[in-house]
Amino acid sequence: MVKIKDNSFHVNYFGEVKTNYRSGDEPIYQIIMKYRKAFYDYIYKSKIQAINSHMWDEIMWNSIIGDLRNDKITDKGYHSKGFSIKEKLNIWFSLYNYFIGNKGRYKMASKIPELLNRMKDVANNSDEHFETTEEFAFGAGQVIYFLLNQSKASERTHALLEPFIQKVKTEQLQNSIAQTINAYKHEISFGQGRFERLSAEVLGFVTDENLKKYQRFLLAGYFATPVIYEKKKVKNNKGGILND
Repeated sequence: MVKIKDNSFHVNYFGEVKTNYRSGDEPIYQIIMKYRKAFYDYIYKSKIQAINSHMWDEIMWNSIIGDLRNDKITDKGYHSKGFSIKEKLNIWFSLYNYFIGNKGRYKMASKIPELLNRMKDVANNSDEHFETTEEFAFGAGQVIYFLLNQSKASERTHALLEPFIQKVKTEQLQNSIAQTINAYKHEISFGQGRFERLSAEVLGFVTDENLKKYQRFLLAGYFATPVIYEKKKVKNNKGGILND
């Protein structure tokens, strides 16, 4: 709706929108057509009720899913949509409570660092366990990232994540993760403590909640700093700290 070139820009809130999108971008086109007047009213008519939290979630979620489906591995071995997805997650969570209808919603900007610290606690201490479904979903994302990272470079696209985030029952997600562990078991060396502890927590967690409302936590866990790869700090014989 807004195109910027050099020092000028023009907007298109009511004109024709080209539909020559790539496969996977159809939801983005539909969202543009569905909500572009709402954004016009919000920005130019000061109608703050024109955009609500549910609309914001729908816009960001579908935009990210479109990027997942279109992700490719470049010639240099990078994810073509990796930066775009992380940038959109940052925008989504930063404005998570900005629009109307946000009563009872998490403060996602502070929730993600809290969950990341919990992952470190659980991954490094066998006496720590998941206590909430948010922790379970975030931990599942961390485990899935580690597993999919074992695939061949040519296959290692973020599109592989989509089947996992579509699961709505805990058992379904756990079965998919267990099958993936079995598929890549030959690539995982024995004694991967953090992976083993996080996997045990993810596969052993019990809840009857519908996972659809926790999809964003799984997505955030997948794209957050992977604690499984974090180097363990140990004391040396001089009292200093070394990386294991």
